[in-house]
Amino acid sequence: MVENNIVIGSTFVANLLRMLGIGVTANKRTTNLSDSILGGRSIRPVA
Repeated sequence: MVENNIVIGSTFVANLLRMLGIGVTANKRTTNLSDSILGGRSIRPVA
């Protein structure tokens, strides 16, 4: 049972670190609010 808890805990920590890495990388690529909301794309005029 203890071995199972170690595997579950290490998997949780590995996924948490992976998500934090993705967040840090995404944060470094954004420069302003528009870039953050639109993901680097632009909005074309409707009219």
